[in-house]
Amino acid sequence: MTRSGGNPARTQACRCVLALLLLLALLAAPCTADAPGTDAESLRTADDDTVQVEESATPAKGNSKLKDTPGSNGAGNGKGVTPDSPASRQSETPTPGSPTVQPAGGTVSVFAAEQNRGTPERGSAVDAPLLLLAGIALLAALAVFVWYSRQEQNRELPETGTAATILAEPGVPETPAGLQNRYSRMESVGRGGLGRVFRAERKSDGAIVAVKIPIAFDEATGRSFLKEMRFWEELTHPNIVEVYSVNILPVPYVEMEYVAGTLEALRKPISPEACRSIAMGIAEGLSYAHGRGVIHRDIKPHNILIGDDGAAKITDWGMGTALAGSRATSSPGFSLVYAAPEQIAPGRFGRTDERTDIYQLGVVLYELLTGTVPFPGEDIAAFSTALLETEPVPPSVIRPGIEPFDPIIRRCLAKNPDHRYQTAADLAADLAALPLGEQGEERA
Repeated sequence: MTRSGGNPARTQACRCVLALLLLLALLAAPCTADAPGTDAESLRTADDDTVQVEESATPAKGNSKLKDTPGSNGAGNGKGVTPDSPASRQSETPTPGSPTVQPAGGTVSVFAAEQNRGTPERGSAVDAPLLLLAGIALLAALAVFVWYSRQEQNRELPETGTAATILAEPGVPETPAGLQNRYSRMESVGRGGLGRVFRAERKSDGAIVAVKIPIAFDEATGRSFLKEMRFWEELTHPNIVEVYSVNILPVPYVEMEYVAGTLEALRKPISPEACRSIAMGIAEGLSYAHGRGVIHRDIKPHNILIGDDGAAKITDWGMGTALAGSRATSSPGFSLVYAAPEQIAPGRFGRTDERTDIYQLGVVLYELLTGTVPFPGEDIAAFSTALLETEPVPPSVIRPGIEPFDPIIRRCLAKNPDHRYQTAADLAADLAALPLGEQGEERA
């Protein structure tokens, strides 16, 4: 899997989040600006919850002057106190806890204070709608971010079925914990439903090998991983990727033959002669596995490796199962466009067996010759209907000059398993008898 340095979708999502957060700040600003003051004077006013006493600004009528009489402000000092005297000004200074007396020139009543205290804050009528709008905008931003992140994550992952493992694309170097003492220069080259595969150099002799470890170390994944290895380890054939060793310590891992190329990476269509050679190799590998009671059930270009000598090698036996004792009528995890009718409608066509592999090989053969599969498309309902009810277009209609392949492919793709090749060996024999050669290649 190749990762680019940037991530446009996620960058755009982050921009949306920032823009909406800015909107939230702008919407909240008026609410803050319109709130009552919080300066020292306001706090003093709020804390000093005193009753304003209505006081006359001038003396009572007939008392234009204050005399030094008993009970007056100047009692005991023998002097009169005038309103403008320092003693008078001092007496007018309020003391803590005493009623606040307004200066000359006006009066403030108790009712005015109560009215001021009961006046609603400016902007309070619109605070709630604005904050609600800001909250909705923020939630929308988060939803957009999550959606873009998931879409980008899906685009970054390679197409993998349950059994798909080895890819022909180099990944980021990564060394599984516990294997550093056995291997060097480990580089991730693929990931599938059951495990990750690394290209590695074996320290003991410098050989280049493939090392496969489970994608997780939970019990269910471990069982599936070991099941795949149990079938695969016993298969030794030139057209099957060879397993060198299976170990559970220091971590569960499998060491196997490293093959760099995949059939999926080949530009299609290919020449009829190359197509026949590859198909014959796959058929011979399947015939060997079937003879030992093992079926693959996920034959597709992604699971066919191509060696330096051009030989096809079958890999990823995670969907494999034993013919004897298997009562399964379906095989979840198969790749849809390469599926056989019995994988879609087991109640109608029966359980999977070696003829399922033959059907899937027929789909691969069709794609190698024409560049397309018999029933393309991503709509599951439309594909299922076509697979179960429609006959595929003969390959020679799409690519004239390959007519000798038509009857072979038609027989491989028969919907009823009883009408297909009953053994992979019979299919390999018919491929070998095709009248091709240089003249066939020139025609194609």
